[in-house]
Amino acid sequence: MDKYIKKQLDKYAQAVLEENELLNLVSIKDLSEFWSMHIMDCLALEPYIPQGAKVIDVGSGAGMPAVVLKIARPDIFVMPLDSIRKKMDALMRIALKTGADIGEYIVMRAEVAAHIDEYRESFDVAVARALAPLPQALEYCAAFVKAGGVFIAMKGKALESELQLAQGAAELLGLEGPNIKSYSLEGDIERKLAIYTKTAQTPGKYPRRQAAIKKKPLP
Repeated sequence: MDKYIKKQLDKYAQAVLEENELLNLVSIKDLSEFWSMHIMDCLALEPYIPQGAKVIDVGSGAGMPAVVLKIARPDIFVMPLDSIRKKMDALMRIALKTGADIGEYIVMRAEVAAHIDEYRESFDVAVARALAPLPQALEYCAAFVKAGGVFIAMKGKALESELQLAQGAAELLGLEGPNIKSYSLEGDIERKLAIYTKTAQTPGKYPRRQAAIKKKPLP
């Protein structure tokens, strides 16, 4: 890893832990563990982000993976999205401390933002880390992705039980896949990326309201 990027990621980790004293952003409070469990997890995305891509991070929280990706890949445009103003304010303070150029962000629910013309089907990549069960995550995120782009769900062991449930949802939303990429974090913790390709336009009625998404996930 480039020494400058490593230094900036160290600053990011420190900034998150500082903000964590005021706002509960992460459960991990040890710098070394933060690196192994959060930063390395986010960096697993890097090979699957095209050069110069426009990326939306849905449910960005403390900036994982949004800020981590922007530090590691200054060539990309990253748009964090979170519905909680306090978290997004913290994210912007963290980005400022680390020099990550996060110039734009969205404070809004994903299912609302996805129906705004400015955001709908305008991103090369949508990513979601620990957002929701896969069928729900697909509905929240698919409409942000343009044709030929990808949605990447960051998952753990739960992915195996969610894949079959999500197949019908993917087809309804104009997605093909997924292509599964597996990797391990420190301590033999298994992680997976479910990568879906956008092959057709997402029907205008999706995503539905949050209550409908949770109560009756797409078949």
